[in-house]
Amino acid sequence: MKDSKLLDIIRNLSNKELRQLAKFAQSPVHNPNQITADLLDYILKVAPDYESSRLGKELIFADLFPNTKYNDVYMRRL
Repeated sequence: MKDSKLLDIIRNLSNKELRQLAKFAQSPVHNPNQITADLLDYILKVAPDYESSRLGKELIFADLFPNTKYNDVYMRRL
């Protein structure tokens, strides 16, 4: 996930834009899928060190879905 398009976009956002994005992701009107908001929260926890070893897809998946086998297709679609 370290070289993903998502992180490229997030890296280029200002602090104000990051707050607005987080608010948008938490809104059930704009985002009916809570897991995407959880993914954004996880990524923002390691900000601004987006090169962190904690940003591996398998590690993020294990944190978001404990006791679930890693599914790369689902993770990429998130």
